[in-house]
Amino acid sequence: METETGRLERERFNREIRTWLSENEGAARKTSTATYVIPVVFHIVQFDNNDVITDACVQSQLDVMNEDFQLLNSDTTIAIADWSGQFGFGDIEFCLATLDPQGNPTTGITRTVDSVRTDHAIGDGLKALIQWPPQQYLNVWVPRSISGGVLGYATLPTGLNSNPQNDGIVLHGQYFGRGTCAQAPYDRGRTATHEVGHWLGLFHTFQGGCSGTSASDCATSGDEVCDTPPTSVSNFGCPNTQNTCTETPMDMNDQTFNYMDYVDDNCMCMFSKGQVNRMHAVLNTTRSQLVSSTNNSATGCNCDELNPCSPIARFGANNTIICPGQTINFTDQTNGPATSWLWSFPGGSPSSSTMANPSVTYANPGVYDVTLTASNGLGTDTEIASGFVTVVQPVAPPVMEGFEVSFPSDWRIKNPDFSVTWELTDTVASTGNQCMMMDNWLYNAAGSADEIESNIYDMTGYANGELTFDYCYQQASFQRDTFSVYISGDCGVTWDKVWSKSGSDLATVGGVAIAVPFYPDDPSDWKTETIDLLPYLTSDGVKFRFENIGWEGNLLFLDNINISALVGAGEANPRSLGQLEIAPNPFQDGFRIDYTLVEKTDVEFSLVDMAGRVLLRQDAGGQVPGRHRLELDGDELKGLPAGIYFLRARTGGQQITRKVVKMD
Repeated sequence: METETGRLERERFNREIRTWLSENEGAARKTSTATYVIPVVFHIVQFDNNDVITDACVQSQLDVMNEDFQLLNSDTTIAIADWSGQFGFGDIEFCLATLDPQGNPTTGITRTVDSVRTDHAIGDGLKALIQWPPQQYLNVWVPRSISGGVLGYATLPTGLNSNPQNDGIVLHGQYFGRGTCAQAPYDRGRTATHEVGHWLGLFHTFQGGCSGTSASDCATSGDEVCDTPPTSVSNFGCPNTQNTCTETPMDMNDQTFNYMDYVDDNCMCMFSKGQVNRMHAVLNTTRSQLVSSTNNSATGCNCDELNPCSPIARFGANNTIICPGQTINFTDQTNGPATSWLWSFPGGSPSSSTMANPSVTYANPGVYDVTLTASNGLGTDTEIASGFVTVVQPVAPPVMEGFEVSFPSDWRIKNPDFSVTWELTDTVASTGNQCMMMDNWLYNAAGSADEIESNIYDMTGYANGELTFDYCYQQASFQRDTFSVYISGDCGVTWDKVWSKSGSDLATVGGVAIAVPFYPDDPSDWKTETIDLLPYLTSDGVKFRFENIGWEGNLLFLDNINISALVGAGEANPRSLGQLEIAPNPFQDGFRIDYTLVEKTDVEFSLVDMAGRVLLRQDAGGQVPGRHRLELDGDELKGLPAGIYFLRARTGGQQITRKVVKMD
């Protein structure tokens, strides 16, 4: 049943269409370029990462739409002679968007994994997976299949204002594109042509059966187009010439080869002039914003060297957080395109440039703006990026990050698709009350990488160092979420993958989550990983990156990131010291040291923090060979904060170091 809001919206739409048609009689004549340019985004909804509709099939579908709506299709000869002079030239071009809603470059194709459903039904949440603003783009969703034998479906313009979240068309993946991309008899891409017709305000030619048969009611009954004769019922296959309704003052054969009937793809070839007029009315009223020059520019359509638009200045860079003395490569991403550039780089060398893609070196720590003014013969635009470049003076370890207060201000979260990403949660934690969480359970942009990137650290002058972190994960539905750690020794120019796990190898908890996501509820659910930093101890520009690649699996938790380094010269095992054991480790109030001496010697034990400060020293002179034990449980240990420390044993001018962990 139609709602009151829907009724009012439909009546308003009909008034606008009829008013425009009465003031703009006659079909558009063919011109060298299309008057109406519609930005399109194709949302390919895949069942898994191997279930892919290729970019070539997308392009073939776009080609069909452009041919059919610009009367460039080569099969018009299949129409009977009655209709040879009634073909309507749509004057409509469909453009793959080259800018996304955030103004970032795009191919106009998105890919989303929905591993729950292969068949989609109308209203089942398909469109909630992803949609770009319908006032700016024609959204086309392409799932693997649609239940109930439906080839496709579309929204009419009447719902754009009241239900914008539904606006767009859905096409069955098996009948998408043409040639080998689709299955006969719907293998010429005409399902999309038919559904776009609906999206632009057209009804079926058989709408209302044999209604609207006279000049007085043909514009208000049936399909509301006077030059498409009413058809009593829908047609399938390739019907012969027929006349199922009687019209006055002139009775005409049915237009069975019209795109708005249900015949096979190779038996449809035309829109009528009246249908074209109706589509033009929609593009000049309800959907006028979509085809405006402003929106064409904002979506990157109809803007190239041959058909430039007034520029929209945009730029990118290969890095934005660097060390003193590093160079950044800037890239012009202006839509327009630009023909001249003026850059401003405060704090950089050079401080300005007229190159399209300049390289700039920053010598001193600080935060710097970047400005680009881009021009072409149609206009000028300026983008000012405040604080775009951060030049960091590397700091010395230790680092103990438990995310207890907030996400550290000198770290960065990288979220390329502006969707679900790493977030702070107080629901669970390895220790304390908070940790970082990545929600792969609800994340539908499968294969996208989300990263946590650390500050820059100076690791020179240390004898040894370690990176430790706690993580928790349970595999879900046998998906293979991947968690990796990268380290850069050159301030982020190059990266080494030093640790990576996925799927069941990543799991710290057994079993597979199927119905609900997993949240840890026991300390044993967490695992601590240790990475030796010896290869990076000569670098004064060390960065750490924690990368999640989600495949719609489960929640991933990260906590207690510790970067430790011990000051001192390189170590060799003391000749006089044999086995050395520390227990318990981790400890709370104290620990014991069991060690073996192979000769009589003096022994010195010292407890050192991660900055190299000596917190406790114990000397034992003239000890005889054999097994020995030393108990350390004084107030000095009980008062230490939880964290990582180092026990150093020195004999005969040589030493050995062991890590010990203090618990709360």
